[in-house]
Amino acid sequence: MSNCGENHSGPRERSPFVDMKRFPFLHLKTLKGRLWLLGCALFTLAGSISILYYSWVEMRVLKEEAVEQIRFSTEQHHAFIDHWYEHRMADIRSLAKLDWLNNPNEVSQFLRSYSREKSEFEFITFFDQNGEGFISTFEAAQYRGKHVRDRDYFKAAIKGEDYSSDVVMNRVTNAPVMIFATPLRDPSGDIRGIVSGGIKMEFVNELINHFQLGQTGEMLLVNKHGQLLTIPRLSGELSERPRILETKVSDSFLSSVVSAQAYSHTDYRGKEVYGIGDWTNDKKWIVIGKIDRSEVMKPFLTRMIYMTLGLLVFLIIFIILIFRVSKTVERPLQKLVTGTGYISGGDYSYRILSQALKSAPIEMVRLVEHFNMMAAALESKESLLEQSRQRIYSLVDYNRDAVYALDTQGRFTDLNQACSQLTGYSMEELNMTVFSALMVKSELPNANRIFQRTLEGSSMDFETTILHKEGHKLNLHVTSIPIKVNGEVVGVYGIAKDITAVKHAQSKLAYQAKELERSNRDLQQFAYIASHDLQEPLRMISSYLQLLEKRYKDQLDQDAIDFIWYAVDGSKRMQTLINDLLAYSRVETKGKSFDKVDMGEVVKKASQNLQKSVEEKSASIHYSNLPLICADHTQMLQLLQNLISNGIKFTTVSQPEIRISAIEHEGAWEFAVQDNGIGIAEEHVSRIFEIFQRLHTRAEYPGTGIGLAICKKIVERHNGTIWVESVEGAGTTFRFTISKQGENKR
Repeated sequence: MSNCGENHSGPRERSPFVDMKRFPFLHLKTLKGRLWLLGCALFTLAGSISILYYSWVEMRVLKEEAVEQIRFSTEQHHAFIDHWYEHRMADIRSLAKLDWLNNPNEVSQFLRSYSREKSEFEFITFFDQNGEGFISTFEAAQYRGKHVRDRDYFKAAIKGEDYSSDVVMNRVTNAPVMIFATPLRDPSGDIRGIVSGGIKMEFVNELINHFQLGQTGEMLLVNKHGQLLTIPRLSGELSERPRILETKVSDSFLSSVVSAQAYSHTDYRGKEVYGIGDWTNDKKWIVIGKIDRSEVMKPFLTRMIYMTLGLLVFLIIFIILIFRVSKTVERPLQKLVTGTGYISGGDYSYRILSQALKSAPIEMVRLVEHFNMMAAALESKESLLEQSRQRIYSLVDYNRDAVYALDTQGRFTDLNQACSQLTGYSMEELNMTVFSALMVKSELPNANRIFQRTLEGSSMDFETTILHKEGHKLNLHVTSIPIKVNGEVVGVYGIAKDITAVKHAQSKLAYQAKELERSNRDLQQFAYIASHDLQEPLRMISSYLQLLEKRYKDQLDQDAIDFIWYAVDGSKRMQTLINDLLAYSRVETKGKSFDKVDMGEVVKKASQNLQKSVEEKSASIHYSNLPLICADHTQMLQLLQNLISNGIKFTTVSQPEIRISAIEHEGAWEFAVQDNGIGIAEEHVSRIFEIFQRLHTRAEYPGTGIGLAICKKIVERHNGTIWVESVEGAGTTFRFTISKQGENKR
């Protein structure tokens, strides 16, 4: 046993650039170098994924928090603007209720004091029906003689409607205002003019800019065209200050906010912002809240700096740990490489001493133990292989079947003793003999074809005939198997079984089957002839007995007349039995080819054939959705007519009911014929399908007892089965199946 502590190292290759002895972790061909690279890559990947995932989550949370704050503020401003709008409209309506018609001077004075109190109003003016102002907070020169008939607010208010405009520039003051107007009515309710008021946008501007969300948050108010209605709080950062109704936000910016969804966009300052927009003032304006993206993400950037520094520290610690671990793994691996060299050289006695691997991880110690176990196992392989060879030779040599091997030329190269016993030739005679020398000449072409197919790689089973050494023929079943070495076919294995006795038995069985078929045909012909020949004497007996009764009726007493009646009745019953027996035999012999049969039409025809019985018993026959099947139409009619007739006959109710239905199965149709008759006792169910089996006397119910036997024979011809489900006194259900395969049994 070798000592694994010995050092069998050879000269090492040196790099012209780096000393690999000092820095082995830089050499990617070494385990240590690969572990170092893999560890760094995994740590970097895990760290990067962690940072990316944290960044995505943190940025999402910060954005959602900022947007939610903006959304709350936007909704508050929306509510306040709507509230402010309603109050200004209410102010205009209250001014329309002043006594402007009788006391215009007092109203004029009131308006001047009112406009001072209500600083939002830029002006208030009363106009007559012609659109000319007659009371106003303006100086008389500013409104006297001027008409506003073409203005939208006059046209709407003179029709009796309240009106509010979008933000417009006042033509008198050249300031942005919002005009409200409402009709002036006299005491009778007639419209005599309008009152309009211009609301300054300064108040709304102060309200919008009063709100601050952080250092860069602001609120904007724009109309539906994207024009600014207020001056943004941060617009002082720009070289050119935005102007109301003259400065317009971009179309893309506007489309981002009209959906009332959170948006990320570049604002009028060119800064990336988060924000949200909401409609207000009956969807005339959009109130927009926003904050710079850089301010929202500032906490995230600070955290990212600390995270990156922490990851760098962990990376340094991780590299040190990888270096230490790889060093403890590399040493035992070197010992294993040395051991595999001995094993590959055929020295299976080599073992690695585990005492030399005290510093190795437990996994490496177990690997060494398994290496030693593998070496011990290899040491016993030769003996095991030899034993295996002997077992295979025993399997071949003691096999009762002939086992042999042929080379690519068809010559025997190996064979067992059974080959000699089968052919009559000795082992020496068979060795190196061509297999074709044993074949019957008529079998040679097929045998050569199969031999070539086997050489091409196919396993074949076939039957053939050879000549025994003594000259008689032997029938063989042969299995031909290719012999492959390194993927190439180098010969053929064969296993031959003597089936001469089996072949003789099969020939005898075929002869007996043929004789049986001929016998059945003779019996069927005999039954047909016997049925016809027997009917003629019966008819003569019946006729002469009836003639005797007719001529000598007055000379015969009542007993003689009864005896004649019994004899005639017996001959008639015998004739009926013969006819039924003939019908039973014809199910197989006179059956027609199968064709498509509509079972609904078959039931309809059977009902017509039984019309007399149906009317006499007031019976009803119910059926629906019966299938189209492949069968003998005449026999299907006979089958259903027998079953329906039984349902009508065997009943004690005043109105028999017959119900016919069908259920489709995977390979067959199942039919059911249900009646409400007398039923069948359980002990009689097993024999009702036997020929001439009756459960009742002829006085109770007429018939010969062959109808159900014919039904069974018809169903079996159609590859089906028939059975009965019945409770005595509660009716009977006959069920039968018809195969979907449409096989025509003759």
